[in-house]
Amino acid sequence: MGKPKRNPDRSLAPVAVANILGIGVSMLAGWMREAGVDTEGSLTESDARTWRANPDKAPDWLRPKIISAYLVREERQRSRGERDQRRAEQHRQEVYAACDLIYELLRTGDRKLRQGHWLDRHPVHAEALMEITWRAMKDSGLASQGEPDFTHLSFEEREALRIEGYDVPEPTGRYLRVAGGSGG
Repeated sequence: MGKPKRNPDRSLAPVAVANILGIGVSMLAGWMREAGVDTEGSLTESDARTWRANPDKAPDWLRPKIISAYLVREERQRSRGERDQRRAEQHRQEVYAACDLIYELLRTGDRKLRQGHWLDRHPVHAEALMEITWRAMKDSGLASQGEPDFTHLSFEEREALRIEGYDVPEPTGRYLRVAGGSGG
C-alpha cells in the first residue's frame, strides 16, 4: 500500500502557516488560487510570523483578507466579552435577589436550609447562602484565621455560619439583639 495522498490545500498552505495567521488551511489555499499565486510554492512559517506581526508587509493579494479576518476576530472577541459581562451581571443580580429570600428563611429558621436538598435544587440560593456566610466569616474574623468575634453579627449571619457547621455562641448582655429593639 502506498503513501496516503496529501491534501492539496496543505501542500499549498501548510497547517503551521495557517495556524500562525489564524486562518483555515482551505480558506488560505483558496485565496492563493484566487490570486493566482498557487504556482509559486507554499508559504513559509517565517513569512507568516512577519505578516501576523505587521499585516502591511503581507503580499497585496493577502493583506486586505488578513486585516479583514483580524477585524472579524476582534469583533467576535469583543462581543463574546460583552456577552460574558452581561451574563455575570445578570447572575450577580440573581444572587442578590436570592439573598433576600435566604435572609427571610434564616430569620424564620426554615428547616429546608439545614436539610440541603432544597439548596441542591436551587443553586442560586445556595450561592446566596454562601455569600452571606462568607461575609459573616469576614466580619467575625473567621476568614482571617484570627480570634473570631461574633458579637456584632446579625441573627441571620450567625444562623448562616451554624448551617455551614460553625459553633457560634449566642450573644449575651449588651450585644444581644432583640427584634425591633436597638440592643444594649
